[in-house]
Amino acid sequence: MIRRPPRSTPKPSSAASDVYKRQVGDSVMTFDFGHGKLMPQNVMSLMVPREGIRVFNVELSNGKTLGVTGGHPIHTDSGWKYANQVEWEAEKQEFDWGIDFEGQLQEGDKVFSVDNEEVTVKTIVDNGNATVYHLSEVEHTKTYFVEGILVHNGFHEKR
Repeated sequence: MIRRPPRSTPKPSSAASDVYKRQVGDSVMTFDFGHGKLMPQNVMSLMVPREGIRVFNVELSNGKTLGVTGGHPIHTDSGWKYANQVEWEAEKQEFDWGIDFEGQLQEGDKVFSVDNEEVTVKTIVDNGNATVYHLSEVEHTKTYFVEGILVHNGFHEKR
């Protein structure tokens, strides 16, 4: 996610467009695939902000927009997908998400919505470079919702 204004009071969030405000110990809404249910979980660690990273705006049919890196995992009805092939190839050299990807996100893909609303990808637009922020670890589920859409908790650096 991009931006970093002053931090607000933490609470479980399904909107979570405020990823850049989150701190270790904050609660975020997640989805537990093992139990098939939504559940709040704590942020366990944050990635150091990365500057000059190429980001993409994923415009959704519900009027919301996700700002993500090209390789950030977004859950669709066919599994985890990334926003841009070239950027994903570069990011996977540095990071290991620990999940299988089903390919590049496409216009028309249905994404996993917190309220079970049918939400599809309208457009994916290169938004240039920015400083990005990730929750590098969310306890138990490894997922969280951004603008009501399920994403993976970020990256586990390859060592």
